[in-house]
Amino acid sequence: MEDKNLKHVLIVDDEPDLINILTVILTKTKRYRVSGAEDGKKALDFLSKDPSVDLVLADIKMPEMDGIGLLQKIKEHDLERPKVLFITGFTDLSLEELYDAGACGFISKPFDWEKIISIVDEALLPKPRYRKIFRKEEIKADITLEMESIDVAQLYSEDFTLGRGGLFVVSPKEVFTGDLVNFKIAFLGGEIKNIEGVGQVVWYKRTNKDLTHLGIKFYNIEPELEFSIEKFCNKNNIRFFIPRR
Repeated sequence: MEDKNLKHVLIVDDEPDLINILTVILTKTKRYRVSGAEDGKKALDFLSKDPSVDLVLADIKMPEMDGIGLLQKIKEHDLERPKVLFITGFTDLSLEELYDAGACGFISKPFDWEKIISIVDEALLPKPRYRKIFRKEEIKADITLEMESIDVAQLYSEDFTLGRGGLFVVSPKEVFTGDLVNFKIAFLGGEIKNIEGVGQVVWYKRTNKDLTHLGIKFYNIEPELEFSIEKFCNKNNIRFFIPRR
C-alpha cells in the first residue's frame, strides 16, 4: 500500500520505458510515490482527479500537448502547485525561457540517477529558502542595486525583475552559470525594502555594453523576506520562477 505521506511525483513522457526508469530511481529513495502519464493531456486529466501531486516531471517534446503547454495549463490553475521540472534532451528553448515559463528546473539527458534525486529533492524543499551554508571563497561576486520601489521596478525597470524562485538583474560583474553570488537590491519605498541573500546563477547573457544579464536562483534568504516575496508574487499574479527581460 502506498504511503500517502510521501511526496507525490507525476512523470509525464511519451516513452513508457523512461517513465519506468524514473519511477524506479525515485521510489527506491522511499521518499516519493510516483505516477505516470504519456502526454500533457493525460497529465492534466490525472491532475484534475488527484490534487495530491507535488511535482510534475515532464518531457518538453510530446505529442498531443508538449511540456510547455502542460506547464501553462498548470499555472492557469495554480501558480504555486504542483511545481514543474522539465526533462530535456535537445530543445529549441533556452534556459532563461524555461525558467521564465515557470519551470523550477530541469533534468538533462542522458540521466545521472544521483543528479535526478538531488534535483527532485531540492525542487521539493520549502521554497525558496534552501538554507545552504557557503564559505566566503565560494561567493564569486556581490550584486548590488538601488531602485525607487519594487512595484515600479517590476513594471518598468530593464535592470531588475522578481520571480517566485529567483530574480533577473543586470550587473557589470562577469559571472557564469553555476556561480554563487551575494545579492542586495535596495528599494527607497514600497512594501519590500531589501531583497538580499545568496543565490546561484542559473543562466547569464553578456551584452555588447559590458553588462551581464543574470538569472539568479534563491538559495539563502530570510524567512520574513521569503514571506514578503510570496505575498508580492501572489498579489501581482507572477508566473515565472526566474524571470528574463
